[in-house]
Amino acid sequence: MQSATAILTGNLPAEPNSFIGRERDLAELARLLGEVRALTLSGPGGIGKTRLAVRLARAVLSGGANGDEGPDGPDEAWLVELADWHGPVAQAVAAALGIREEQGVALPQTLAEALRSRHMLLILDTCERHVSDCATLVQLLLARCPWLRIIATSREPLRVRGETVWRVPPLDLPPDGARDAELAAHEAVRLFAARAAEARPGFVLTSDNTASVARLCRTLDGIPLGIELSAARVRALSVEQIAGRLRDRFQLLNSGDRTAPLRQQTLRATVDWSYELLDEAEQMLLRRLAVFSGWNLDMAEQVCSDEAIGADAVLGLLISLIDKSLVVLDGEAAGDARYRLLDTIREYAAERLEAAGEKDALALRHRDCILALVEETVGGMFNRGEPPWPVRRAVYRRGIAEYGNFRIALQTSLAHEHPDQGLRLCIGLRNMWLPHGDAREAATWLDRFLVLPPGSPGGTGEPRGDRLRPAGLRHAAALRDREPGAEPGQR
Repeated sequence: MQSATAILTGNLPAEPNSFIGRERDLAELARLLGEVRALTLSGPGGIGKTRLAVRLARAVLSGGANGDEGPDGPDEAWLVELADWHGPVAQAVAAALGIREEQGVALPQTLAEALRSRHMLLILDTCERHVSDCATLVQLLLARCPWLRIIATSREPLRVRGETVWRVPPLDLPPDGARDAELAAHEAVRLFAARAAEARPGFVLTSDNTASVARLCRTLDGIPLGIELSAARVRALSVEQIAGRLRDRFQLLNSGDRTAPLRQQTLRATVDWSYELLDEAEQMLLRRLAVFSGWNLDMAEQVCSDEAIGADAVLGLLISLIDKSLVVLDGEAAGDARYRLLDTIREYAAERLEAAGEKDALALRHRDCILALVEETVGGMFNRGEPPWPVRRAVYRRGIAEYGNFRIALQTSLAHEHPDQGLRLCIGLRNMWLPHGDAREAATWLDRFLVLPPGSPGGTGEPRGDRLRPAGLRHAAALRDREPGAEPGQR
């Protein structure tokens, strides 16, 4: 039985610097760990799973996260690091705990017997390279060791009976439009400020740099590793310079703590680690999904399937990428589940798509998919008479969800000098531009396509420049009349 004077044992490492944020996460995780015996912290690379697991273990041992753990709580905690381990997981656990193998007895059985009566918290860190082996061992230990609790960190769940999966969220980010005085209260901004002060003593948030810090944190998706790597750059750059260079984040954030595992020393190495654990089909789908700003299953099947990936295989691969923390489930629109990539993952996948020689083909397939969607749904909404309000509302909501894809499709048509497809997109979107308040943007896109030579090849269908250009000109004039301060009929 654990007492208030129990000596806490184990091998948890000392924290190298201050732990920032996640107060609510820690409280909820400690509560969960009082109810379940297997807890997996899952999330993409650099999200802070290991640091959170160690902090949680310390909180549970001390009773600091949700009060006294009581007589059945753990009185020791051990960390087993598996990232660079190449043998059986049972051997790694035995080595960390100092348990010797018995001749003639399988090591997992020896471990189960040794841990059977111990009130222990066991952390299996970075399980993704050994996920099947970890699952088998965890299932055995849970069945044989009634006082044992296990925290696993992994980019995908173990999928064992009794496992509770906690998706580690990004750090709390300030919303767009937040005032300077409010920005510094958010976790991501606090982390940047703390690590920047370590890199350049005397660094503080000011009214001049706080907005740039917030923009930088949003660009990096609130991922702690990216924020810490960027904060280290204040040794040589201003915050504004760092934020401005994050379009090439993998080049900018190319060095970090020399003592950290290689996979965590650069942002690229962290994402490389996840990508290389995928099989060939998963890698192919991930890089193809980079053409979307967000998507539903039908769109992924249309754009990403071919001879190499059958349409019937897309769903299974998509689920696998969600499980491996590379694709994010992003709510629903028009009754369909929506998915997206974090910006960091999307940029990486786009690089891989280009390196594979698939960039142009996938961009055009994406454009044609969006063009069909626009002409059939958004543009065609009023072609069959005035639709009832519920139909219009559903179409508007779908249009808002696809706004990023509309812009990508327009940019693809412009880059490939396909004015017919560009004009068709603009005209089809006429019922979205004005309600969304984007008359000026719509007119700008129309002008860009109207100056291209008519009837340029490309995309679906035959060139229709003779019909499209007059319609485009009329639409541009109508949009100009809607701009603030415009005189009716000014064009």
